[in-house]
Amino acid sequence: MLYAVISALGWALESVVCAYGMKSGNVDPEMALAIRELSSFVIYASFIIPVFCEGYSGVLDVLTSMSVIWLLLTACVGVFSYLAWYKAIDTIGASRGVSFNITYSFWAIVFSWIMGNGEFSLKLLGCCLLIIVGVSLAVGKPKDVLLQT
Repeated sequence: MLYAVISALGWALESVVCAYGMKSGNVDPEMALAIRELSSFVIYASFIIPVFCEGYSGVLDVLTSMSVIWLLLTACVGVFSYLAWYKAIDTIGASRGVSFNITYSFWAIVFSWIMGNGEFSLKLLGCCLLIIVGVSLAVGKPKDVLLQT
């Protein structure tokens, strides 16, 4: 539970810092994403990989295997997703942007089912909808979250 709370706080803090940085109009969503990704790379390369992973030999193993194709494809999808999220934060604010970003739980179910490896159940769909509704209620009035553009 502690790691989940830390993750949720970091995720929320990211959207608030991002919105604050773009508020002046001098930083556009693409620039904010570049700053985020560069700082993430520096932290991973200088701290996470050397301390918590196998070190750089594991990175070289991935980069020299066929997995690098899937890694690049996933990275492209991730960039598009983050650009859309940062644009939403810039356009409608951090709290509403978070409420739209949480829909990934729904899309994860859809894509895992389409690709043939995921299971679909009403319980899973219900839990997904509870997450989306819960976050939407937590960030503001439901009418404002759904109807304001």
